[in-house]
Amino acid sequence: MKSYNVAVIGGDGTGPEVTREAVKVVEAAAVKFGFKLNFTHYDIGGDRYLRTGEILPDSVLAELRQFPVILLGARPWRIVQVEWKQGIAYAEPTSDPGKARWAGDPVPLSPGLCAEIRAMLRAGASVEGLSRRAISRLVELQGELSGLNDNGTTILAKEGRYEWWTFAGLRVNATLAALLEVTSGIGSRADNLWLHFPRDVDLRELEHLAARLADPATASRLLATFDPQFGSIRFSELLPPTLYQSMQAQRVFDLVGARAILERPVRVVDAS
Repeated sequence: MKSYNVAVIGGDGTGPEVTREAVKVVEAAAVKFGFKLNFTHYDIGGDRYLRTGEILPDSVLAELRQFPVILLGARPWRIVQVEWKQGIAYAEPTSDPGKARWAGDPVPLSPGLCAEIRAMLRAGASVEGLSRRAISRLVELQGELSGLNDNGTTILAKEGRYEWWTFAGLRVNATLAALLEVTSGIGSRADNLWLHFPRDVDLRELEHLAARLADPATASRLLATFDPQFGSIRFSELLPPTLYQSMQAQRVFDLVGARAILERPVRVVDAS
């Protein structure tokens, strides 16, 4: 069984509370996926400074450099300098809020992880080990997404837009977004959990997407929409442009996953 050493710094404010819950989450992941985590907790933050006058002693810094991962409590920090060769980033506290990734440029999640998010939304307050704040937010989200289709996908008709909740992951949703653009001229935005597009779109267009995706010509047009930049992988300049484009597009798009989503029933819910 693989084992990983993790330094834990609770920080200040709500940091210790958030960090305790984060440790529970990664411990659950370790059990599920068969690895071991060895946590070492460090008393670093404003409380320590008020008690001792120290922020980060050199001895503690030396220890932290031995850890491949540091779990840091919640508070905004700003990166001021990075020493890439040494693998060190210097940060300082800031009052500027952090950027949420819920609706921003998303970190790609797998379909399996998105399915677990969906399962947690369905379970809501019955999930064990959650903080009161997490339970409150889950209940709130359950109310917003009460019309989700358990056996398929759901389109929420909101004011000015449709939200197509697939819980399929970013690669699948990016594929669906590109397919809408290529076959119907519908501009949409994809996230890990949903796509959204203008309310004036005729939803009957979605009924034809599965058949269009099965057409090899459509699949080729879809892959051709991807315009990668050379240099993103080593020695890419040595590859024929068409081969490089196709190879990179295969990494971004998931045609099989998109076809599976399109074969599932869709429920339309008026949420305006």
